[in-house]
Amino acid sequence: MACRVWLPPMYPQFLFKVQSFFVPLFCQHRSHHSETNFFFQELNKLDGHCGRVVQVCFSPDGKSLASCSDDNSIILWDVRTGKVNSRIKVKQEVKSVCFSHNTSTLAFSSGNFVYLWNLKTGKQKAKLDGHSNAVYSICYSPDGITLASGSWDESIRLWGVKTGQQKAKLDGHSSAVFSICYSPDGNKLVSGSAYNSTCLWDHCLIQRKLLFRKLKSKVNLNIHYKITIVITFLDNKLFLFQFLIFKFQD
Repeated sequence: MACRVWLPPMYPQFLFKVQSFFVPLFCQHRSHHSETNFFFQELNKLDGHCGRVVQVCFSPDGKSLASCSDDNSIILWDVRTGKVNSRIKVKQEVKSVCFSHNTSTLAFSSGNFVYLWNLKTGKQKAKLDGHSNAVYSICYSPDGITLASGSWDESIRLWGVKTGQQKAKLDGHSSAVFSICYSPDGNKLVSGSAYNSTCLWDHCLIQRKLLFRKLKSKVNLNIHYKITIVITFLDNKLFLFQFLIFKFQD
């Protein structure tokens, strides 16, 4: 399995492989030998899961880190101290976690459902029911109004965060949707599927543009600041693609 560690937006995004049951935190330094080379130093080892770490996500304020595992749990960590703030136990493996823009809510996927968890009360706020198979990826829109989810049922669904109701269903992939990400301005959504394609969606008009087809491996992706889409494959390959359509306004 892999664990994604998100760095500040001025730096590239990297995918770190995790072989054991802890979450590594890294800092990034500029090399004295080159203006473009970087190296990493391990800051802390967050040891607490008894299963593989599937995904991690930093809170927008950078103070907390959420990690989810196939041990059916989510751990919320204090980034500064490395201590466990709280744990959330569920009945099935947790595939994805994402903080709301104001850090008040944690969204996570488990089984066919997406859950919204109130971090202040420690209680469930909503259960988003609509997918017919496991949900593998979730992502809040930058304004916090919409939550997108991608599933093994080959669909993407957009949910109203306040109402918990489904706003739209996006069909276009012919295999499981494993990764989704909003553009910084919230107008575009990029999705990657298993062994098939990467799609670009216009969030307002729900129009789809096929970026890549007939890929031979599962796709993980993220949008880097400005115009770069970072795509990684399970065969240890990483590609950076640039598109003029992603030249966002400051």
